[in-house]
Amino acid sequence: MTGMLNSNCLTCPVIALMVVASTHARADELTLSEDARLTGTVRSINGEGVVELLTDLSPEALQLKPDAVKKITFAASDSQPGISGSLIELINGDLLPVRIEGFDGKVLKVVTPDAGALSIPREYLQSMQLGVHRQKAIYSGPRSLEEWSGDVEGSRNWRFTKGALSASGPAVAIRKIDVPSRFVFKFGLKWQVSPNFTVYFADPLTPKADQVDRYFFQFNASGMEIKRESATGQKIQSVILLTRNADDFPTNQVDVEIRVDRKSSRLHLLLNGEPEAAGVDPVANAPIGSGFVFVSSSPSGTPQEIRGIELLDFDNSKERHHSEDRGDVKIDSMISRDDDRWGGHLTEVRPGQDGAVFTFKSDFQDKPLELAEGDVSTVFFAKPEGDPVPAPQAPWVLKLRGDGVLHMASCEFSESGVTAAHPLLGTLQINRGGVTALERLRPNSDPKPEE
Repeated sequence: MTGMLNSNCLTCPVIALMVVASTHARADELTLSEDARLTGTVRSINGEGVVELLTDLSPEALQLKPDAVKKITFAASDSQPGISGSLIELINGDLLPVRIEGFDGKVLKVVTPDAGALSIPREYLQSMQLGVHRQKAIYSGPRSLEEWSGDVEGSRNWRFTKGALSASGPAVAIRKIDVPSRFVFKFGLKWQVSPNFTVYFADPLTPKADQVDRYFFQFNASGMEIKRESATGQKIQSVILLTRNADDFPTNQVDVEIRVDRKSSRLHLLLNGEPEAAGVDPVANAPIGSGFVFVSSSPSGTPQEIRGIELLDFDNSKERHHSEDRGDVKIDSMISRDDDRWGGHLTEVRPGQDGAVFTFKSDFQDKPLELAEGDVSTVFFAKPEGDPVPAPQAPWVLKLRGDGVLHMASCEFSESGVTAAHPLLGTLQINRGGVTALERLRPNSDPKPEE
């Protein structure tokens, strides 16, 4: 079954969407006001911003008011994006994952994973971040109860319902997943009365052992904490302690993200996408296990749920780029991976044997400097003279795979592609699988995307 509303021309500030509903497709997720959630298949968004959603909750398609929907997260695509490796920031704050093809001093030529080849004038460029790698998905689920109970002895009492693990009392789910030394661990928790969860990770899953080396996240009436358990010495030590309780989450749910760097023994905790705290493992050697265990300790008859479990490899290039100083805005700045920096003018980027070669005319050297792409961290472009380009006024923003963010004057969705009118780049043809979310901006909000 298909649906289409307001498939108007791109000269109009309209967002139209057409999606084929399928009982086999993974569901789109809508975040509503007050952080309520709905899942189903988004069928259309009309010119007034009304969202039409097909869902099992109603025999008829739901019509959701424009101000009721904060964000639409589209079902993950099975297609694999092309390799990018660099992130271009435009002067309006938009971000594009790209592979750099060349630069003649005036126009940057790039290839994007989901929008093809683009030519971007220098005056539209804010910065160029290199060495940005797409996070590799190691696991995404849960997809069934068996995958969390079939390979390790001890799993019990969870049920698999609507893409989530649910239990109405004590329950344990166990799975071994091989992860690198740096990884990102995400999961969503939902409870009815009071949260009572323990989540073990980097667990060796050693049977009948009194003490093991592992981390665990705990959330109950006492608060929220990440702890370190050790096989020798002090058994339990705190790594991150938060004074957060159930009252801080009025919808009785929270999305948890834990970034684990076992090489540096550091852990970062994010809640609902916002950084909360970081901590250092107090034990010299980080745990090397690859077990993940979800424990519900709620009393019988008290439902709890775990959903949106993801494991990704951990790329810390974002932290490196965010810590770099822009410097003088009147000139270009180039920063190497060793934190050397030059001010001057980027004159050329050309193909080389081992990737692109950057030619930079420094203010302190007569001979232009040449650096291989692998040695460059960031290039900041001088701000153009004259009046700045105004930020686009648009109620929605497109999120793309690879950290892409584009504010659109208008866009039209089909089953396989998106035709979008960008205020700087013109009309873009974007692969449908490359769009991960459509987010409504708050009135009078800063249009620059969130970090």
